[in-house]
Amino acid sequence: MTYYRPINTAQLIEILQNPTSEFIRNSNIGEIIYFENCSFESIRINKDIHIERNITFKNVEFKNVDIKGLKTTGFINFWDLKSPKDSNVNLEISSKDLTFNGDSLVESSFVIKNSFFENLGFSGGVFNYFVTVENNNMENFSISSEIRIKSALFIKKNSIKSLIVNGGEINHIYHKSGNTNYFGIYGEVKVNVAYITGGEIGNLKIDAEGLKKMNLKNYHDETGTELNVNSLTINNLENNTSIINSLNLKTIEFQNSFASKNVMIYLSSIMIEKLLFTEYINYGQINFNNISISNLIQFRNSDLGKVSFIGCEFYNCRLQFLNSKIIETSIIGSDFPTEFQSTSSEAKIEALSQIKKIYENRGSQKDALEYYSKEMNALDESLSWKEHKWDKLNLWFNKKSTNHGVDWEKGLFSTLTVSAFFFFV
Repeated sequence: MTYYRPINTAQLIEILQNPTSEFIRNSNIGEIIYFENCSFESIRINKDIHIERNITFKNVEFKNVDIKGLKTTGFINFWDLKSPKDSNVNLEISSKDLTFNGDSLVESSFVIKNSFFENLGFSGGVFNYFVTVENNNMENFSISSEIRIKSALFIKKNSIKSLIVNGGEINHIYHKSGNTNYFGIYGEVKVNVAYITGGEIGNLKIDAEGLKKMNLKNYHDETGTELNVNSLTINNLENNTSIINSLNLKTIEFQNSFASKNVMIYLSSIMIEKLLFTEYINYGQINFNNISISNLIQFRNSDLGKVSFIGCEFYNCRLQFLNSKIIETSIIGSDFPTEFQSTSSEAKIEALSQIKKIYENRGSQKDALEYYSKEMNALDESLSWKEHKWDKLNLWFNKKSTNHGVDWEKGLFSTLTVSAFFFFV
C-alpha cells in the first residue's frame, strides 16, 4: 500500500516558492518541482504565486483542494491523480501546458476555471463525476487516448482556438457558451450524447463512429448563450441519431465519407447559405424540414440515398451538380432550384432528368413535366445546329408548340394556327 506524505496549504506554498532539493528533479528541459506520493487535503490558496519552473504531480491525492492564482511559465503535469468521493477539486491556475495523464481516478467534482493555457489536455484516467472547464483562455484543448469521463464534461464561457475530442470515452459533452474557433469530434472517441446548445463556434467537424447522439440546437439556460455556428462538416457516422434545429448556421457539408444504415439526421428550422454534399454516400436517413437555403446547394460525386426535403425554400439558390445520384431523394412542398453554377451542360441535363424522376416517383406529373421541359431546353442549348440540326429542329418545334408538353394552351393555339393556315391555303 502506497504511503502518501501529507502536505498542508502553508507547506505547499513554501515548496512552490522555495523548493528544496527533495522536491526538485533535473531534466533536459530544466528543473521540475516534483510532488510524488503526496496527499493534499483541505488546501485553500487564494493568492498570486508566480513560478518559473515546470511542476509535476505524480501519484498524489487531492481532497477538497481549491487553488487560485498559481501561475507558471512552464507546464503543470498530473500523473495518476487520485481524488475520493465527497470531495471537490477547483483549479484556477495558469501555465503553458496543463495535462492529465496516466491512471488517475477522480471520484469528485473537478473544475478548471478562470485560467490561461496554451494547451489543456486530458489523455488518461477515470473521472467518475462532473468535469467542468469554464471561463478559460487557451490555444488548444484536447481529449484523447484512454480518458474516461463517466458523468459529463461541461464546456462554457471559454475562449478556445482548437477543441479536439478524438479519444477515450465520455458519457455526455455539453458546449453551452463561449467562443470556440474549431471544434472537432472524431477518431476513436466514444460519446453517448453531445449537447451543443450555445456559444460561438467557427467550424464544427463530426467524424466519429462512436458518437451515438448529437443535439445541435439553440437552447440555453441561465448558464448558456445563443448558439451560432459558421460551418458544420459531417463525415463518417456509424450508429448515430442527430437533431439539428433552430440555430444560426451558414454552411453544412457532408464530406468525403458515408453515413451507415443506422444513421438518422434531422435538420429543421434553419436558415443556411450553403448545403454541400461532396464525395458522400448516404445509407441512412437524412431529413431536411423547413430549411431555407439562400446561396448554393451542391451535389458532387455523391450518392444521397434517402434524403428528404420537406417544406424547404430555395430562394435565389443555385445548384451545382457533378457525377451524383439524387433519384431516391424526396421533395415535398418545395421547388428545387433550377439556376446552375459551374455545371457543364451534360451534368445539368443529368440533374434535371433525375429531379424529373423524383417527381414522377412521387406521382406529381405536373412538376415532372416542368422539369422534363427544363431538361429538353438544356439539351437544346447543349447541341449545335451544325452537328445536330434535325435534333435541334425537333426540339425547337416542341418548344414553340407546347414547351415540351407543359403549355397545352400554347399547343392548342399552335394547332389552330397551323390548321387555319392550311384551310385558307
